[in-house]
Amino acid sequence: LMRPRAGLWITLVLMVGLELLFPLYYGASATTFVLNAHQMWTLHASAAIAFLGTWGLGALHTTSRDAAQGLLERALKKLSDSEGKLLSLIESTDDLVCSLDLEGRLIVANTALKKSFLRRIGHELVTGEYLFAASSPERQVLWKQRFAQTATGQRLRFEEEYSIHSERIVRLL
Repeated sequence: LMRPRAGLWITLVLMVGLELLFPLYYGASATTFVLNAHQMWTLHASAAIAFLGTWGLGALHTTSRDAAQGLLERALKKLSDSEGKLLSLIESTDDLVCSLDLEGRLIVANTALKKSFLRRIGHELVTGEYLFAASSPERQVLWKQRFAQTATGQRLRFEEEYSIHSERIVRLL
């Protein structure tokens, strides 16, 4: 796996050897061929062209692979920058912010939510954990219905008010 220019030189050496030297060597030898000299030159010219075509495909593959790798690296950098900005935005608020999957499992949460969860439930919130496990069965059913609605593409917006240790909290969803 060489760069295209180095591969071209090797291909050219093989082509010269195949096209010129090989027929001269066998043409000068005492070996008899079933093919005449014109047919031999035609076969060797075809093989040389095949070598050149193989080099061309290899060069095209290498060039496109390098371009794809560059695009991938730029996309990953852009994604990383975007993720950093989003995380900075989420962490800069005292509001409780989190992202859940369609089954209510935690994907990401800000520090305010993690601290509130620790005060309310008594253990640290872990990614992948069902957020409403400590809630009443009625509340769990309500949230499962809400997740089912969002799974259909429906947007939900509502306020929910509750208090934790005499602290009033309003969630706007």
